[in-house]
Formats: sequence, structure tokens, C-alpha cells
Amino acid sequence: MSESFTIEPVDTTFDVATINRYVDTLPCGARDATTPEVVMLLDSNHMLEYATESRADDPTRFPPAVTLLQVEPHRVLVTPGSEGIATARQFVQWLAQRYRLRFLDGEMRDVTAQAQQGLDFLFIEQ
Repeated sequence: MSESFTIEPVDTTFDVATINRYVDTLPCGARDATTPEVVMLLDSNHMLEYATESRADDPTRFPPAVTLLQVEPHRVLVTPGSEGIATARQFVQWLAQRYRLRFLDGEMRDVTAQAQQGLDFLFIEQ
């Protein structure tokens, strides 16, 4: 699994309502019932159903396969799992078309220059 990374808007804040409307259209994604600002992304509806049931059984943890998006006005935290990577990449590309972004790695180092060259390094296994 890749490490988590943070995306921040450079000039403004994120329009969370617009982002949430977009996120709600993503395939095999669902807003977490316990933490609504968190979206779970997986590769199939079967795995999404499993993850949703797992969260209901134990709301203190997410299944490890889940890719998570946590959307807030000043940042989006992306925590890649083993599934949902293509959808997370699609989301990041959509966001980059609408905002000027700063990317920070898991240690909060600015990796914006690398991200502007391509997103692969954000989604590879460490």
C-alpha cells in the first residue's frame, strides 16, 4: 500500500459540496456511515458491500483494502489501499482540473513538482 498524502488548495478553499457531489458519482465508492466526510473506494460493488458491513461490525477501523478520501475545506487526505486506486487517481485528476493544488507526502513534505509530472509516484507501493 502507498502512504497517505494530502492535497491542499493553493488559492482558496475546496467547495466541499461540489466535491461531495462528484465523489457520490464515483463507481464503487460510498460515504462512510460513521464518518461522513470519509469516502471508501474499492474495485467492485461486492468489495464495497463487504467494507460497508465490516465498518458496521467494527466502526473503529477500516478494512485494509479500502482506499480512503477524507474531504475537508482546506485539504483532502488520500489513503491508498490495495483497491480503489484507479478511482482515486480519477478523483485527483478531476480535482486538479478545478483547483491549483499543493501535494504533501505522508511526512508533509511538498511533492507538488513531482505530482505535476504525473501521479504514479503517489499510487505506487512503497
